[in-house]
Amino acid sequence: MANENQFIRGAGMLAVLKVLEGGELYGYAIVEALGKTKGSALHLGQATVYPMLYNLEAKGLVKARWDESGPRPRKYYSLTKAGKTRLADDTEEWSAVTRAMASLGLERTAWIRFATLALAMVLAEWTAAVAPAHAAVSVRQQQQAAEERVVDAYARLARRLNELQALVPDESREAFLFTGVVDEPMQRWLEQVRPLGREFLAATRSPYERGLDRSLGFELALPHLSEQRVLARTAEVLAHDAVIRGDHRYAVELLGAQGTLARQIGTDGLVISSLVSMSVTQLGVKSVNGVLDLGAIDGDGARSLLDSRKDLVQTMRSQLWSALETESSIAMQEIGKLANLDPAARQARLALFGASDGLATDDRSWEEWTAQGERYHEAMKAAVASGDPKTVAAEVKALAARVEAGEFGDFLKTLSPVLDRVFVQLGRVEAELAAQDAVLADLASGTRNPEDFLNAARLYESAAKAVEGLSADQQNTIEALRVAPDSLTELDRREARRAIEALRAGVIDRVLRASKLPRCVFDSGPREVTDLMPSLSEGLLGALRVTLYDPLLPELRPDGAPAAFDACLATLRAIRHLSDDAGLGRALVAQRVSRDLARALAELDAKGALDEAARARLADELARFNGEDPFGIRRAIKTERLRISRSAGLRYAPSDGRSVFSESRLANLAPDSTAFLVAALSLERALLKPEPCECPFDGPVLDVRPLFDAEAFEAARAQRGKLDERIDEARDEPGADGTALRGLTVTRPVPVEERIAESFTDFERLAAFASTKDRN
Repeated sequence: MANENQFIRGAGMLAVLKVLEGGELYGYAIVEALGKTKGSALHLGQATVYPMLYNLEAKGLVKARWDESGPRPRKYYSLTKAGKTRLADDTEEWSAVTRAMASLGLERTAWIRFATLALAMVLAEWTAAVAPAHAAVSVRQQQQAAEERVVDAYARLARRLNELQALVPDESREAFLFTGVVDEPMQRWLEQVRPLGREFLAATRSPYERGLDRSLGFELALPHLSEQRVLARTAEVLAHDAVIRGDHRYAVELLGAQGTLARQIGTDGLVISSLVSMSVTQLGVKSVNGVLDLGAIDGDGARSLLDSRKDLVQTMRSQLWSALETESSIAMQEIGKLANLDPAARQARLALFGASDGLATDDRSWEEWTAQGERYHEAMKAAVASGDPKTVAAEVKALAARVEAGEFGDFLKTLSPVLDRVFVQLGRVEAELAAQDAVLADLASGTRNPEDFLNAARLYESAAKAVEGLSADQQNTIEALRVAPDSLTELDRREARRAIEALRAGVIDRVLRASKLPRCVFDSGPREVTDLMPSLSEGLLGALRVTLYDPLLPELRPDGAPAAFDACLATLRAIRHLSDDAGLGRALVAQRVSRDLARALAELDAKGALDEAARARLADELARFNGEDPFGIRRAIKTERLRISRSAGLRYAPSDGRSVFSESRLANLAPDSTAFLVAALSLERALLKPEPCECPFDGPVLDVRPLFDAEAFEAARAQRGKLDERIDEARDEPGADGTALRGLTVTRPVPVEERIAESFTDFERLAAFASTKDRN
């Protein structure tokens, strides 16, 4: 058998060289050409041909080039000068051997039969087999092109979207999603992109097949799927745009197409494809939540989305099970390819996949790894065989532990996918879908109405964005109106009124509407990211102040403008919304605005404008606050600790859970120290610096710097490098003794303990205006 295998290998390599004599071909085309020969001796599978090609390339007998002009990249092979010489020499040698064996009457011996058949192919049949094979490959390419039209459409749309990327900065797009505000760059981008939305919908309705050649093993050009990511994000923006323009049906179509795209990606049958499919699904959940926040999904829309998601979770599971089994098979193929290379070529190939230099490359190691790979493949097939989600997850997790322990050899330990994390991600996606589907089911059944899901945060954030248009001079005039109204000239009063009226529709009316909504969920960024003053905090402060200050200047107010008490009541409700956010920045804004509100109520009280009915309404609103944590500062500190422990810059998943940045250790960190870490990890923005930034945020209405010590904040930010060192130290010694702050000089950007104590006084000051005791 060993001799027979050697003859097969020799005949096969000669056959491959002879096929390439007719011109360059990519790998699968060579396999098909060999399959056209008579008999079965050279019906070599992909797992045999590709290792031969790598070996021939390593020996300099063939050369390869990548062609990316077609629907997908292909690796084409052709003969080198040395290959042509080797082909001529080997052909003559095989001819001599075959003639000699035939003269002895041994042509029917098994291993001679293989040699004879090989010789017949390479010497006589190649013109009949290979030339039609080239034609057959052309037909196959046409078929694949038809199958890949959707992939081509996605690529073309993504290229166009990437070209248009320069029209709009990221902050304009994000502001649009969070606030609905369309600035000039965003408007130009939307005008160009809107027509592409219909093309995207048409593409998702067509059959999808990427046609990946899995026989390439680890050399398989793994799909980065950047086109699909771009399309999914664009669909989110276009769905919001459709809602703003009143086309709710189109918005739902785009949201459904995101789910279709996620399904299509998973059909690639690779673990990376499954992960991207999950990522797109999560983006789809986020997109639907955004449209729900706008009250734009009615019963019909909910039913349509539920129908588009039917069996989506089961599909993702099945695709992942299949991908895991496929990749274990690919690992087997890769071991087989490496076995046909010399040690130097093996090491070079391993380096392409990021394998450790310490991996052995001798023949004995590869024989062991082949056996280990077979056991791993069988174990993976057994792990996913049941199809039961919990069972599969448990079995694969156990298998991952066995791989990590080295049971299946260093090769698989180094190069196998991180299986347990894949299942963690799948669990998150399933939970998010289940929660949202329950909401959609309520809408579909009529149990709840679209208005029930309107999100006050969207209106607050759009108001926050709009108020940023105030100049520093306008802010000074408005602040003077509050501090010393009697000293203002008539010209100043008119200028103040003009500035406020410019913001009535975009700020005051939105705050009034938002304050009446029962639901308020801020989501202006990844939940794992911590920031002392999250985006639009300064705008929120300004929007509430403008709403509160508007009645202080009664002249020239339009009919229907809120009375002074109504503005106060709306501000109080907004303070509660901010207090419920569980973020430190918004909690500080809530506490600060409460003091502005207390002054406004004091003025109304001095004028005798707080009657019993007004006080009762105040009491009713104040009863909705948490008396133990009126502005949410305590809750915010707990949330920030959790965010820090999950921060992308700090996460490294220690197996023992004893990281100095673990949730359990940070739970005992003092509030002021927590605020220090928040500041150290915060984004660097002009409005957070101690020196003037020559921007609108320097104006008194929008400036948030009085909420914290800017110099202490800068000192905390300056220690980010030391914090990174602490992170690296904890990585090297997970669970090491000491606190997360060891080696750092802790500053006090926010004296949280003092703010908590002050919050009770601030709240009692508001509560005093709701009391009717000792009043006539």
